[in-house]
Amino acid sequence: MDVSVLVAVICFLFGSGLIILGAFFIRRLIKRQVVQQVLLVLLPVACVELNAILLEHTEVAVGLILGTVAFNLAAIGGLMLFYLRLPLAKTLMSTFWVGCGWLVCMTAGRVNGIGRFGGLGLCIVGIAALWWYCCQKKIVTFKNTETECINQGACVKLRWVFIVSAILLVALGAWLVVHYHTVVATIVDMPVSVFSQVILAPICVAAVLVGIRSYGEWQPQKTMLGLSLANIVLSTIGLGFIALFFGVIHLTQSMLVITLPWIAGMAVLLIVGACLPQKTARWWGGLIVVMLLGCIISLMW
Repeated sequence: MDVSVLVAVICFLFGSGLIILGAFFIRRLIKRQVVQQVLLVLLPVACVELNAILLEHTEVAVGLILGTVAFNLAAIGGLMLFYLRLPLAKTLMSTFWVGCGWLVCMTAGRVNGIGRFGGLGLCIVGIAALWWYCCQKKIVTFKNTETECINQGACVKLRWVFIVSAILLVALGAWLVVHYHTVVATIVDMPVSVFSQVILAPICVAAVLVGIRSYGEWQPQKTMLGLSLANIVLSTIGLGFIALFFGVIHLTQSMLVITLPWIAGMAVLLIVGACLPQKTARWWGGLIVVMLLGCIISLMW
């Protein structure tokens, strides 16, 4: 293997590790529980997205969002295996915004600048959806634990120094991952759009795994809520921003024929599972996970 190629692979793996490490420290430092979960899901994706947009890698930007949404849905399905599920109203709302993002994917840039206009509108409705979620009492409550009691003054300032440092770790890791992704994609013989969905997306979603257990307690319900809220942001504000910035969302054949139908099927199963009794819904969660595996196999075939 060429030395430059080996360096690219090492830098890519090192960047992936920095993303997960930064997310781990964010989990330890942020004290507001649901905000913590949303940051764990969104910050790695947002940093990678920003780098991809600045470098004009549109296939990476779009593929990463769609892949992350698919993996988030599968993670929710995996949590449903433990008799957990989102309330029906929140499930419908989340799926509706995912559908809005899907429509913008299909129409952006196809008819006389509708891409930028639709992107702006999608950002607005995404912010409205976030506002609706944040107005719910369960979203804005704090968890009363001894670890949440932090003295004012130097300790608070020091905590914020660590938070900023953790964010910088994620940002540096995102830059390395995007900068060297083409070389790694060539090595594993994958198109860039598929690589962003199959490799980059799970790296970003891996940050969720470090957030399921926090302060000595398992918190899968909060993680599930964070995943749902993150999908709203990714499918509306994220795709809307891409359409607003580029004026078009470039969909490859694999995204159009494989990724979007699989995501639609997973979202439908999630809605059905939210309507079923808990024990029955468990099997629907398993089907969502199986559908993700089917999507990955179809993309790599």
